[in-house]
Amino acid sequence: MKDHDAAQTMRSRAECGLKARNTLFNQIQINRNKQLGRGRHCGRFTIRGTPVTGATRFHRVNCKCWKCSFCGPKKAKRYKRAIRQVAETRQLRRLLTLTLDPKKIEGDPVRYLNRLFAMLRVYLRRRYGEAPQYIRILEFQENENPHFHILIDRFIPRSWIKAAWVAIGGGYMVDIRYVKINKVAPYVSKYLTKKLLLSPAPSRCRRVTTSRQIKLLEKPRTECKWKLVKATISVLYDMYAKNVLTLSNDEDGMLESFTVADDAYP
Repeated sequence: MKDHDAAQTMRSRAECGLKARNTLFNQIQINRNKQLGRGRHCGRFTIRGTPVTGATRFHRVNCKCWKCSFCGPKKAKRYKRAIRQVAETRQLRRLLTLTLDPKKIEGDPVRYLNRLFAMLRVYLRRRYGEAPQYIRILEFQENENPHFHILIDRFIPRSWIKAAWVAIGGGYMVDIRYVKINKVAPYVSKYLTKKLLLSPAPSRCRRVTTSRQIKLLEKPRTECKWKLVKATISVLYDMYAKNVLTLSNDEDGMLESFTVADDAYP
């Protein structure tokens, strides 16, 4: 009984110490992020992976925001790779561009654009008897009006798509063209640029969306059971520094992950 109470006391003290150190390291992390142009909460938490056998792994949780100087370019690179692969597999060989007429916009421009596209999908379903497969990329013009670049799976007459888009409230600048598969990646690269990532887009605005049949970024399967740890990776590394087996840093030299032996983790 005494041993049990002593163990609980030690765990409580360890938790208090972890909270105190985490508060300090959180502020350090925020200051580093500000200097590097990263998101405020990038790297604030960590995930712990516990495999069936082997070493326990700790990995930093990044914010994955478009505006983060670290996560934004990585996210764009992943999307460009995934779009290229899906376009080749699904034969998305037409690039459709849909714009807005500033005089017709009602309320929030992005919501208005999304509402028009939902109506256009109904038109397309009625015309072709099925919903088209597509990958949709949101871009903002210099006047901050949004428009879509859409990789789609079929030919649509320009005269018809323009008439339908204008009829439901869209702009007059409508274009659809054939894109060779080996030129899909350059087209995507043109629009997923740093300028686009830092453009004044509304918060929580989805830059890339797809039809229901398409999944761009599927999570890879892993044998580890991951658990969120509400502490920065610096705090955890400080706790287990003597038992660290391997570690890796990111491009900025900041700690990204490390592993410790199973018997070193309580």
